[in-house]
Order: sequence, then C-alpha cells, then structure tokens
Amino acid sequence: MKQLLYLEIPTQDIAAVQTWLHQQDADTLGLDHSSTLHPTSTGIRITTESSTLVLFTWQHLNTTYLKVMQWSAQSHPQQGRLLVSLETSLKAHFPYQPRPFPDIDLADQDIFTALAPYYPLTTQYFQRIPNGEADLQRAYWWEARWRATVAKGAAGPDALESGPILKAPPPILEPDSTWDIVIVGGALGALTAAMMACLGYKVALVERIKFGRMNREWNISRTELQTLVDVGC
Repeated sequence: MKQLLYLEIPTQDIAAVQTWLHQQDADTLGLDHSSTLHPTSTGIRITTESSTLVLFTWQHLNTTYLKVMQWSAQSHPQQGRLLVSLETSLKAHFPYQPRPFPDIDLADQDIFTALAPYYPLTTQYFQRIPNGEADLQRAYWWEARWRATVAKGAAGPDALESGPILKAPPPILEPDSTWDIVIVGGALGALTAAMMACLGYKVALVERIKFGRMNREWNISRTELQTLVDVGC
C-alpha cells in the first residue's frame, strides 16, 4: 500500500465530491479501457489485471479530503496521467470560493458592533483580549488587503483606503544593504525564510524567544510542504 496523492478540496459538501467521482469514467480520467472503475461508499476503486488504485474521501470541519492509494504491488500503467488529470479536474470543479467579506463603516460604531453580525465568536473573544479592539482592526485591515491582492492577481492591489481602520505601513525609503529580506517572527516565517534562502536571497530571521517552542511553526499543509521539497529545501 502506497500513498500517491493527498488533496484538500475546499468544500464541506463531501456528497458532491463523491458523486463527482462516481460520474467519472476511463475517458474523463485520461485512462485507456484496460481500467475498470468501481464506485465505493467513499470514492472509487480503479483496477486493471495487475493493479488496484483506491480513491477515498473524508471530511473535517469545512474541508473534504481525498487520498489516492496504490493498493497493489504493481503500479497502474497510467498512474501519472491519472493523478494529474484528477487533481486538475477536482480543482476546476471545486474552486476555492471565500465567503463575502463585510465592508464596514466605523464612523458611528466600534469594530466589535460592526463585525458581530458576521463573526460573532471572533468579536466575542477579541473583546476579552487586552487592546483587543486595535488588534481586531489590524486583523480586519490585513484580511481586506489580502483579499484585494488575491482578487487583483500578481500585480497586487491598488492602495487601500483604510478609513478609520489602521493605515498601511509606510514604505521603506532606504533598504538595508546587508539583507535582501528581513522576516520578523520565527513561526511560519521560518518556512518563508527557508524558501527565500533557497531561491538565493540573503535573509535575516528575527525571533524574540527560543526557536521551536510554538507548534505553529509546523502548521503547514502538505501542498505547501511539497513546494519546499520541490525546490530542494
């Protein structure tokens, strides 16, 4: 038994994913007719005379997960083509669709009141944090900026008018001559630093506590980790 593919599918409708799998045939998956597809309760099984592949799904929170396992000693003769076709088709059929982001006005209300109808638990817990109002404003501003960047594409967003929310950080007028990139925070920043260093940049990583004490440092998806593997990090 060998794992060939692990996918996170951005939908909580696992039944829709399973139905999609059951609707596939050899042609749609890029296979010849030596392959036979058998529906199962959690996915499909693909067999030839000498090989067996098992595709199964499960769900956690708002995400459906899929694995492809080689269930036989011998690999499927068109295994590589199948994996590429399957991943491409699933991403096209179940694209990531973030929830609409609220456009709030803080002229006559605080951020807790403004966001409570959309994120009741978030506002509840931020109110318990010292300086929670400013922290929530900062989180809201960065989320809005990230969504604008994604919507705009590689060119990046235009300058955001943050209004009563935090203003954008000022630009660095005189870059440091020693480092190309300085990363403050050694949690997931460690992974970013490793990638940038592998790409040839001179990187400084600043962390105030002993490195390795936060489990966030390893909070990374398999897809993100594979990127590090692909570039040799």
